[in-house]
Amino acid sequence: MVKAKVIKMPKVTKKKTTPKAKSSDKSTKKIGSKFTGKTSGSGVSDFQNKTISGNKRDHLTDKVIARMWRDEFPKAKAYTEKDVFSVRSAFNKGKHGNDAPARPIPEYDRDGNPIKKEKASSGPPKHVSKKTSQKVVSKATLRKKRIKEEDEEEEEGELNSTEEDEEE
Repeated sequence: MVKAKVIKMPKVTKKKTTPKAKSSDKSTKKIGSKFTGKTSGSGVSDFQNKTISGNKRDHLTDKVIARMWRDEFPKAKAYTEKDVFSVRSAFNKGKHGNDAPARPIPEYDRDGNPIKKEKASSGPPKHVSKKTSQKVVSKATLRKKRIKEEDEEEEEGELNSTEEDEEE
């Protein structure tokens, strides 16, 4: 067998560095923003947050907001209504570089009215108590109950007939 050769690395010494002057290009561009808006000069997520939060006042449809995003960032993604929906959802949860708003910002229709979407329910509505909801019973259980009731009726019938015989 061949033994592994151990190589010792030289010790690293810290070098004193002098602070470098920041270039004007890097100081104006925010870290992490790949695209800068044409008119706003802000990054994509900042602009999206401003338009979503401002939509409480403006009542714009998702289609119009998507058009605004495409016009502001033409070299970025071709934004659609689905993108606006997902950004609004993240914004309302506080997961889009913002704090969650006290009241979620809704989607608006062409007339400027908020669109209310019903959530899919996975069971009985919350306002209905468990006692009022019906219990699901299998067919086999129903058959067994019916047979048991018939047997009880037959036994009662036999008892009644023996009582009649005794009276005679």
